[in-house]
Amino acid sequence: MMRKSMVAMIAVLAAFATSAAAEPIDAFTSTITTGVMGNGKGRQTLRDFSLGLDFEVTTPYGIEITRLGVWDDNGNGLSSPHTISLYDISNPAAPLARITTMAGDGVLVDGYRYFDLDTPIVLADGTLFSVVVYYPAGNLDSNGNSGPTPPSLGEPTPIFHGGIDDYVSSTGVGRFGAGLAFPGTLDTGPSNRYHSGSFTYTPNPEPGTIVLLSGALAAAGAWRRRRAKLQK
Repeated sequence: MMRKSMVAMIAVLAAFATSAAAEPIDAFTSTITTGVMGNGKGRQTLRDFSLGLDFEVTTPYGIEITRLGVWDDNGNGLSSPHTISLYDISNPAAPLARITTMAGDGVLVDGYRYFDLDTPIVLADGTLFSVVVYYPAGNLDSNGNSGPTPPSLGEPTPIFHGGIDDYVSSTGVGRFGAGLAFPGTLDTGPSNRYHSGSFTYTPNPEPGTIVLLSGALAAAGAWRRRRAKLQK
């Protein structure tokens, strides 16, 4: 009876301790899935050009990014390869992470096609970042552009998800520039103007949660040792 109670208690502690590790959150979702519009407002087919969207980590424990994504304009697969980069805006000379996609690959979620990072990357609180997509010279895929104010002149803007506890905040700033380098020209708006890049993240657990989980694991270890002694 005591053994069952101990197992149940450890299971409850472990479940509670890991509950903060929520399901990964997709930063941007798209309300546009089909149809093609011409260049300018609406959809653009850019070539040898980069688009970025800026955001800030607002949880004091940071976040872990596991995937980078690019908008799939018709949701039917990418026709061209793309380079998706993650930058710390204070150091635009070198990306923190970069993925070069292959046409036809990736997992489609809410209008964006995602690609796993080889190694997840942790971003700290209070720092500004940008997710940037490079459209190559031979690009055949369109990005979305919500156009000038009012947004009804173009497409709806992508929806940003910071999480119920505001783990991440969108600054609303878009940026653009020629070539693969960090796009240094700020857009004049509207906010989150481009359907271009996205990412998937998980909030890091609070230190108290880690301590609680460690305690549950220690209790499990102590119970196993006690059981082994009784069986001798």
